[in-house]
Amino acid sequence: MHTPVLYKNHLFAVGSKTRGRFTCLGLDGKVVWQSPVASGDAAATKTFELGRVHPRRRMFFVLDGRTGMLRLIEANTTQYKELASAQILAGEEVWGPPALSNGKLVIRDMNQMVCLQVGPSAGAK
Repeated sequence: MHTPVLYKNHLFAVGSKTRGRFTCLGLDGKVVWQSPVASGDAAATKTFELGRVHPRRRMFFVLDGRTGMLRLIEANTTQYKELASAQILAGEEVWGPPALSNGKLVIRDMNQMVCLQVGPSAGAK
């Protein structure tokens, strides 16, 4: 549903054929890794439905399109590595593209918009 991100000759995207798992692909189209799925443990399962991916330096902000959980994932070409997560939105259809500018990340669902400070602003020293 959303455009993949190219990083270090790999594509990163939320896969529609893999039930919303965050996926790293080689340029040959072969899966390198996918976010984990734990049977029976919803907290351990890392799926993102129709969520969005936004690159930032050597990391990705990945927003779960169903729950509004924001995850910070290392841009790693060998394994899935989640660095942090936070429940940001609680509405439905969290599919809007995130915007990142001046150290602020703006995300939204169908009912609200949130601005997060995720890095130094341009004026910070």
